[in-house]
Amino acid sequence: MKKALSVLFFTTALLISNVKATMADSYDKALLAFNEGEVQEAYILLKNVLQEDPAHLPSKLLMGRILLIDGHVRDAIVEFEEVLEAGADENLVLGPLARAYLFSGSYDKIYKLLRKRDLQRDTKLAIVLVAGTAYLRENAREKAIALYEKHLSMFDSSVALLTSLATLYLDENRLSEAEQLLTQAKQIRARDPDMLLVLAKLNEKRDEYDKGMELYRHAYTIAPDNPSVMRALASALVQRGKYSEATELVKKIEQETPGDIQNKLLKARILALTENHLEADKILTELSEQLSLLTDQQLNEKLELSLIAGVVAYINGNYDLASTSLSRYLSGRDATPELLGMLIDSLLRVGYVKDARKILEKHENLVVQNIQVASLACEFYLTIHRRFKCEQLMPAIVANFPDAPEITLLRAKILLNKGEREQALKVLNTTLANSETEEVLQLKTVLLSQQEAFDDALTYAKKLAEIEPNNTSYQVLFAEVLMRLGKFDQASNIIKNVLSQEPDMLGAVIAKARIAFANDDIEKANASIKKALELDKKNISVLLLAGQLHMIQNRPEQAIEHLVSAKSISKNDVRPRELLVSIYLQQKDYRSALGEINQLLGIDRLSAPYVLRKAEILIELDRKVDARKQLDIVYAHWQAQPQKLIQLSKLQILAGDKEAAEKSLISAVEYAQESIIPHLELARFFIHQGELEKAEIQVAKVVDVFGDTSNSLLIQGELNQEKERYPEAFSFYKAAHKADPQFTLAVIRMYELAQQGHLRDEMTTYLNSFIKTQPGNHFAKHLLADMYYIDRDFGQAAPLYESLVNEEGLANRHFVLNNLANIYATSDLEKAHSYIDRALSITPDSASLIDTKGWLLALSGEYKAALDKLRQSYTLNASSPSLHYHLAYTLAKLGRIEEALAVFEENKTFDKNFPEKDQAIALKNSLL
Repeated sequence: MKKALSVLFFTTALLISNVKATMADSYDKALLAFNEGEVQEAYILLKNVLQEDPAHLPSKLLMGRILLIDGHVRDAIVEFEEVLEAGADENLVLGPLARAYLFSGSYDKIYKLLRKRDLQRDTKLAIVLVAGTAYLRENAREKAIALYEKHLSMFDSSVALLTSLATLYLDENRLSEAEQLLTQAKQIRARDPDMLLVLAKLNEKRDEYDKGMELYRHAYTIAPDNPSVMRALASALVQRGKYSEATELVKKIEQETPGDIQNKLLKARILALTENHLEADKILTELSEQLSLLTDQQLNEKLELSLIAGVVAYINGNYDLASTSLSRYLSGRDATPELLGMLIDSLLRVGYVKDARKILEKHENLVVQNIQVASLACEFYLTIHRRFKCEQLMPAIVANFPDAPEITLLRAKILLNKGEREQALKVLNTTLANSETEEVLQLKTVLLSQQEAFDDALTYAKKLAEIEPNNTSYQVLFAEVLMRLGKFDQASNIIKNVLSQEPDMLGAVIAKARIAFANDDIEKANASIKKALELDKKNISVLLLAGQLHMIQNRPEQAIEHLVSAKSISKNDVRPRELLVSIYLQQKDYRSALGEINQLLGIDRLSAPYVLRKAEILIELDRKVDARKQLDIVYAHWQAQPQKLIQLSKLQILAGDKEAAEKSLISAVEYAQESIIPHLELARFFIHQGELEKAEIQVAKVVDVFGDTSNSLLIQGELNQEKERYPEAFSFYKAAHKADPQFTLAVIRMYELAQQGHLRDEMTTYLNSFIKTQPGNHFAKHLLADMYYIDRDFGQAAPLYESLVNEEGLANRHFVLNNLANIYATSDLEKAHSYIDRALSITPDSASLIDTKGWLLALSGEYKAALDKLRQSYTLNASSPSLHYHLAYTLAKLGRIEEALAVFEENKTFDKNFPEKDQAIALKNSLL
């Protein structure tokens, strides 16, 4: 039996290995086919790979490029965005993704890409060119010119950028500037067809038509199959009356790009000029049909039917239909308080806040004639932060219903709206102290919950649930208070019971989503929020939770969509805007984040956190003068709060306001004389600013006031390091660490000195000595191992790493395993493979780990499998020079010499320093 299982295991492993090898081979063949222009063959091969492994990133990226070529733009965008979400190298994806966004008309997304930092030059250039085209499509020519001019110095050797800007200059008759750019482009690449076309246009602008025609023909000889070149030549021929030759070109373009609208327009133009009006008209009519939009006629219902439909819809809870039907009815009939109440309630339930407000303001005299409608109106005004409107209605409501308990409730709600929660509770606990009225109990529950007095709130919520055990709304409120107390199991049981009775009750569905969210059950939370959105796509709580769910699942665009909907519904609700700011900052979309912060400040102008966040964003936008003004406002709020002043000083430094930063730190010291932290921060500030005399005075003060603590020793070390007195700095750091062996910052400072080439032997000696006294200190052992590893002293590094690798709670275990794999790569491949496989089981998507695995496979002679891994690593991080070497080595071993050399050339590998540079140079020389 054991033998049979062993054979089965071996057979299964062999099948898996064969499948992976086939996949890698198929991808490689697809890439070769793509590079040779066999796009359809590449597509079929990739489809097979992705059926086996839908997450194979190199295949997904190549599939996206193929889909884009074939015109399947939306599908291409999905592939590119999924590849990015999986952690692919942005430099490989953003160029084609920008083009896809251009084709789909998603111009704002292109402009967001412009703000990305740390991109490679080629990627940045590609995005700039696409963004310029997007501006032109939006008829923002000035923005396109400004964009190109801004980047001209950075990309002065780019023929594409020079040509694009020259084209725009021609359109504005800036001929000499255009000529200058084209001369520069011609020196770089004299046979560039696009450059020749623009040069031809320049000649035409100067009435030198023969020279222009000569250039058009020259471009055509260089790129005879390029539709743009053919169209340009055909247009020039038409202008010169050479219709037959132009017609032949148009036919050729039709074969190359059937359905091309520009070509159809050109064909219609030729037909019109040759007096074939009927045929020209047919083409123009066809184009008109393609581009026109059909509109549906709206049918008007009879008013009586609208009334019936509206009332029935309201009773049945179909508020969308109710609001539509009742609005139509009241547009032709006089309103009654009851119908107004139904209409306003319906409008509010479906989120038509503006419409509800207009109707209320138009019919205020009727509203106050019904206490329920008046209460609804007042509550609505409080919700939209127009409390004064409610207060204006109160005298008429009190006059009409002086003894109604609703009056007290409204007064409590007004106080609650003012933020006077204690006063609101007092009002309820006077005339309504013993009231068992459900609305009173409900309001007390809400008030106490808002005051975070959840235990007291639970008392009233439980009473409500007991009074009306069949009232599912009260049960949901009870569950919500339980959730706030962390009693999710009890809340879950209540919600399950509610949903068994009313599966589509929105509050219960939202509560179920929240419970799942709190329990990290994202799948269930997603399912519940999806259902909640189906029930009410304009509910603020639903939209907020949907936004948060998408955020934690790294789906920012979907999160933004929900949060924008939420803020449009609730204009003065800060929650969606705060979440939007977080997302925009994550995406480095600082302009959008600034817009949201400004709106938040419009709601709460005195909020120091909002002002501070605005300053942070302004700094990112390089608007430092504006940022300083905001930080001055924050200082006025925080001048007596030392910890916050330290935080403020760091931003003031970033904003270039060193004087203000010093002032903040001095204030922090004055208000926290007994705390060492502000004193240290002030000393550190002087050190970083190079004001060493002031630093010495402050450091002396620290030592005088607080003695020789680990912190005061550390700051003395930092001062000596700034003075380039490295032995003294090292001594202070060592003393600080000895004073407190858990003070890791001190040993980090020593390590940094050693990395800079100072006292390296002393550092290794100290760490060796320290580890002997504290063998359980993994951090120090890891530092020492890294030092040996960087020095390529693998004999010393290996035993240290091996002693660490199985320790519980070890941080960055996968890096230790990866280093061990690299250490054993040249001496024990089997052991090296075991280490890297363990590392990949921890972090399977790490580019460096996948690179190591690919390199080990190459050293093992498994070149095809190695190539697949190395291409996966390249998709995640295309900038690693060591990876370029591994990739070129593997391609060379497969006999693909030109591709191997291309890896070095395309990635400019030898412009960078890396440990294997000498081997990489030797490999390149051996291939030439």
